[in-house]
Amino acid sequence: MNREIKFNVWDTKQGKFLENVPVIEAWIDSDSWDDPEDALEEPYEWQIAPTYNGRLIWLQYIGVKDINGKEIYEGDIIELADGNKGVVKFENGSFFHTAISPINGLLYWNKVIGNVYENAELL
Repeated sequence: MNREIKFNVWDTKQGKFLENVPVIEAWIDSDSWDDPEDALEEPYEWQIAPTYNGRLIWLQYIGVKDINGKEIYEGDIIELADGNKGVVKFENGSFFHTAISPINGLLYWNKVIGNVYENAELL
């Protein structure tokens, strides 16, 4: 199965998603570089640690779009067809959502209504 590998990146210090972040496979889940305080100011200096010692949270595209054609990423809040809401997560090698509902699984992820970083009040 081929799917596009993409990420959204949440900056916990600035409280916003970063744009145009290059993805380098060796960066994911690595905190081993030093991080000067101004490393994330424009222009971004991406040779610095990819997670910036926990400052950056990388959220992977799950390879599925909602009913409106919006890409679904980890951390997205989804609303199912029955109105139940949940968060998209990745654990033990697979993506899932936390909605408690009789309908479950990727085929029933109705629509993205927000994400846990900007819209936690939706849960």
